[in-house]
Amino acid sequence: MYVLFRSMSHNSLTGTIPRSISQLKKLKILKLEYNQLTGEIPQELGELENLLAVNISYNRLQGRLPSEGIFQSLEPSSLEGNLGICSPLIKGPCKMNVPKPLVLNPFAFGNQNGRQRSDDTPERFKHHRFLSASAIIAILAAVVISIGVLVISLLNISARRSLYGIF
Repeated sequence: MYVLFRSMSHNSLTGTIPRSISQLKKLKILKLEYNQLTGEIPQELGELENLLAVNISYNRLQGRLPSEGIFQSLEPSSLEGNLGICSPLIKGPCKMNVPKPLVLNPFAFGNQNGRQRSDDTPERFKHHRFLSASAIIAILAAVVISIGVLVISLLNISARRSLYGIF
């Protein structure tokens, strides 16, 4: 298939950029600006050796740019106006679809001097395991439910005693 230039800008396109565009091996210019495209840019687009120019500005794209091809040398103006494309070429938020871990270990990222801690963690903390936030929330929820069941059980017993006159 011989496709040299494909402009799909200003078309109110929605959804993700299809990976199948990477099958257009002769594609030289891809213009997708001013649409409502979402998600990440398919990494396969970086494999298009003939691609000379790309404009994906003013969409709702996020995540990493393809690590190969033209994507490493795009003009910042061809990327602006998106939710958070991760690239050293542009400033702004970088939103990835990867959950960020919550680290509760105070020794995980070094001490106050900026030095990385490895074996200099105090001996009293070496065997301690820190729980994740979700584990702490689950434990607290279980405690609250247990207390609720206990209170309701005691109220039922009290109501039965007063209803039947049992003291």
